[in-house]
Amino acid sequence: MKKLTIVGVGLIGGSVGLGLKRIKAPFYIIGTSRNIENLKKAYKVGAVDYYTTDFIEATKDSDIVMICVPVEKIVLFTENIIDTLKKGCIITDAGSTKSEILKKIDRLIIKKRKAVYFVGAHPLAGSEKTGVEFAKGHLFENAYCLITPGKTSCDKIDEIKDLWKSLNAIVVEMDAYVHDKIVGAISHLPHIVATALINTVGRNCSNIAGLDALSFAASGFRDTTRIAGSDAGLWKDIFLSNRKAILPLIDKFINELNRFKRYISPDRKDKLIETLNTAKGFKDRVSGLSHKGIIPGGFEIYLDVEDRVGVIASISGILRDVKINIKDIAVVKSREDGSGALRIGFESDEDRNFAMKVLKEKGFSVFR
Repeated sequence: MKKLTIVGVGLIGGSVGLGLKRIKAPFYIIGTSRNIENLKKAYKVGAVDYYTTDFIEATKDSDIVMICVPVEKIVLFTENIIDTLKKGCIITDAGSTKSEILKKIDRLIIKKRKAVYFVGAHPLAGSEKTGVEFAKGHLFENAYCLITPGKTSCDKIDEIKDLWKSLNAIVVEMDAYVHDKIVGAISHLPHIVATALINTVGRNCSNIAGLDALSFAASGFRDTTRIAGSDAGLWKDIFLSNRKAILPLIDKFINELNRFKRYISPDRKDKLIETLNTAKGFKDRVSGLSHKGIIPGGFEIYLDVEDRVGVIASISGILRDVKINIKDIAVVKSREDGSGALRIGFESDEDRNFAMKVLKEKGFSVFR
C-alpha cells in the first residue's frame, strides 16, 4: 500500500482523502498542517488514516505528497521538505495557478539533484465554502482536472492522472502557460467581475428613495455574484500569482464594457442587438450546443417546471426507470410566478435525445 500525504486537509485535500477512501483506493493517507484542530476534524470524518503537525514526519516516507495549500505557500512548503523526501517521491499540488509554481519547483529539484518528481495539477472543483467540514467524497466527479507537466515530471505523469481519474475527474493535460491563460479567463476574471458587480451595487445603490437595491436581488443577481463570497485571502494570492494573465484580460473586459456603453444609444441599437446576439452565441458554446474544442461539450436539456416539493425527485425517477444516467443537474432560474428551469446534463447525445422524448411524453416542457 502506497503512502499519500495530503498537505492542507481542507475542502480540496479533505475531498481527495474522502474520495479515495470511498473507492477503497490502496493508499495509506497521512494528513498534515499547522492546524491540529482541523487535522482532528479530518481524521474524525475519515479523510485521513493518520495526522501530524510535523511536516517532515508526514512526508519523509511518502510515495506521493499532494500539496493543497494556498498558491503562495506551495513553493515554500516544497523547499522545507525536499531534503528529507525519499527517492522516487512524486510531489503534486492542487493550486489554481501553474507557471510560476512549476518553474520554481522544477528549478529547486534540479538544483538539489534530488531523485523526486513534480507533476502540477488543478482540479476545477470547489466552493465558496472552505474547510474540511465541507469536503465531499464525490466533489471531483465529472469535474475537470488540468495536469501541467514540467521538466521534472518524467514518467510520473500517468500516475497522477490515474489518481484523479480514480476520483472520476475528467483529466486534461496542458502546458502550464496555457493553463494560466485559460483559467484566468474562465475562473479568475469572472471572480473579479462578480466582485466588481456587487461592490458597484452595494456602494452606489444602497439608498434609492430609502430602499437598498440589494434587498431585492433575485436568483439572477445572486447566481452572478455568488463567487464574490469566497475567501478573500485565498483569492488575493491567486490574483497576484496569475497577474500576467489576468491584467490583460481586465483591460479587454473594460474595452468590452466601454463598447457596450457606446451602443446603449437610440442610433446604435443595431450594434446593441449584434452584441447581445454575439454573447448568446458564446453562451450556447458554454452550454455545449456547438462546442467542439479539446474538452467535450455537454449534452444538456432544460425543463420548465413548477417550484414544488418532489419535482426533481419525480424527474430523476422517470429517467432512472428508463436507465438514463444524469451526469449533472442544476436549478438555473426561478421566477416570481413560482415556476423555474432545471438544467440536466447527460453522458451522450443519444441519452439526451431519449430523455427529451420520455419527459415530453410525461407532459414536461423540454428544450435544448
